[in-house]
Amino acid sequence: MAATGDPAFGLKVASQLKPTSFHALSYGISASSTLTEAFERAQRYGHIGSDAVDYEFSLCGSEYHLVIAPSAELGDEPIDALVASHLRMCRSLIGRDYSPLRIEFRRARPAKIDDFHALLRAPLFFDLPQTRLVFDRESIERPLEGGNPELARHNDAIALQYLSQLEHANTELRVREVLVQQLARGEPSQDDVADLLNMSARTLQRKLLEGGTTYKEILDDTRRALALAYLSTPRHSVGDVTHLLGFSASSCFTRAFRRWTGQSPSDWRAGAQPDVPREVSSSLASAMSRGRTFSNKNSFDTT
Repeated sequence: MAATGDPAFGLKVASQLKPTSFHALSYGISASSTLTEAFERAQRYGHIGSDAVDYEFSLCGSEYHLVIAPSAELGDEPIDALVASHLRMCRSLIGRDYSPLRIEFRRARPAKIDDFHALLRAPLFFDLPQTRLVFDRESIERPLEGGNPELARHNDAIALQYLSQLEHANTELRVREVLVQQLARGEPSQDDVADLLNMSARTLQRKLLEGGTTYKEILDDTRRALALAYLSTPRHSVGDVTHLLGFSASSCFTRAFRRWTGQSPSDWRAGAQPDVPREVSSSLASAMSRGRTFSNKNSFDTT
């Protein structure tokens, strides 16, 4: 900024991003079946790019909102770069002419606005409480021609392993890893998981609460993610999935699946799939089906 004096410099940084810029996350996004999946991958694995920013992606009526929330004090230009990079992601997947409904900036209106309008091509608003991109639902949920679920799941697995190494202290990720390894042997208790993580059950509970979650919530979300991933391929029967998720009976799995999706596993698999709030953590299922464990440091080459 000091060298160029260009108020749109942050936006222009995004043009330098390459498919390899964010490790396997970039490839997983490129193989997403919808923009919804792409944004949910960006939200889930975003700390591969930077742990100074969190993302909140949600459905709000007929709109999807992506909130870019810095977890540290950042200047305007890094946030501008993230806005532009997410918009470039959309255009690379859905078409160069695509534009969001509007873009809201927390930053003040720049002195020179022409490049902002030329590069973003959307209604712009400044001096607002949050930085937010607002998208129409139809475009975000539309199937993408280049979607490749198998390739996306493979890169999810690599991204999760890489992120886990970056955030080894992240207790929630470590709990999910243990659950992936243990569920096929039956539902592990919180005490069982704590033992495998070399901590007391009380310490585990405290760390999870500090992160805003509980063991029960992580167990339920992990099972849901694995269920959707398994059922998205014909390889496993409903009975297989029941066993792999550690349920004692198919009826227990079916009740849980109805709670997650509003449908039975068979109906969901048949294609009458309702909107699911969060895209499945497919990497977990991919790793589990290949018999890999995330605790194995040599599972993936991340050099």
